[in-house]
Amino acid sequence: MRPITAVRNLASIVLRDPPAVPGLPRARWIHRLTMDDGAKVAVHEVRSYSFSFEDAPSSAPTTVILVHGFNLTAASWFFQLDALREQPNLRILLPDLRGHGASEDAPGLDIERTAIDLGATIRELAPTGRVILAGHSMGAMTVLGGLRHLEKADLQRVGGIALINGAIDTFASAGVTRILHSPLVRATRWLGAKSPSQLEWAKALVEWAIKPVIAAFIYHGSLDEGKSDDFDVLSFHANEIAGTSMRTLLGYLDDLTEHDELATADLLADIPGEILVGAMDDVTPPSQSQRIHELWPRADFHEYPESGHMLPVERPEDVNRALLNLLG
Repeated sequence: MRPITAVRNLASIVLRDPPAVPGLPRARWIHRLTMDDGAKVAVHEVRSYSFSFEDAPSSAPTTVILVHGFNLTAASWFFQLDALREQPNLRILLPDLRGHGASEDAPGLDIERTAIDLGATIRELAPTGRVILAGHSMGAMTVLGGLRHLEKADLQRVGGIALINGAIDTFASAGVTRILHSPLVRATRWLGAKSPSQLEWAKALVEWAIKPVIAAFIYHGSLDEGKSDDFDVLSFHANEIAGTSMRTLLGYLDDLTEHDELATADLLADIPGEILVGAMDDVTPPSQSQRIHELWPRADFHEYPESGHMLPVERPEDVNRALLNLLG
């Protein structure tokens, strides 16, 4: 990233007087699912304003499932919930991936396990009706992997997929490898191997740097326009990272460099889709999303200028529009 851009982001985002930090609405239900390996995974359920929790889940013709990214939680979809709740008769399910948010720190901190968890979530909580899937960053790969863990009848119920700042090839093939092999990450992994008990202490020492670092390297667009100006998005993101345990931070790292979902490409052929990426995404750069589009030409492809890796909060109106397109 250019130094001038980093300074501009710090000046315009970190130093301005921000509004409140966002989050999930209070009007929600939390399901706690036990997976086949014993892990406990929390799944938040939010419904349309027109669809009461007194109504049977099966009476909702469509369930939307939003899958967050690495070091985030279900709350990172707060802008999308605003738009989706305006639609009639929708159930919205938002899992906290294992090791994140209200889900337990558990064994199997890898994308394959999150994909298995997603398949189980669909079978348990959305056994009937149309399903729309959306994944951001690591959540996009989780959505792709989840397709492999669905029976044919359930796969046929998937009526649309949105992949946002995602990848189908290995994350390390472009972008994120520079972060994963940075001196700070290498030092943290070394400390984790040598002295696991010191990890949380070490994390506390550097938490003061989280906000300026993500301002400089994750966000490339303006956060003082449109819906992004309604909340302190940067503090929200910093809080999400600060709330993630070091066990989770380190647990996924190896898999983030090695995992791919190329085997899923054939399953996408008949599914409508939306592929979204920021032109300045340094984590999963446009080449990653272009690769998805090569393998899934039926999907619509959107590349947004002056935008980075957090499109759900950088470009919420555009992400919302893509989701509404899938709903039809």
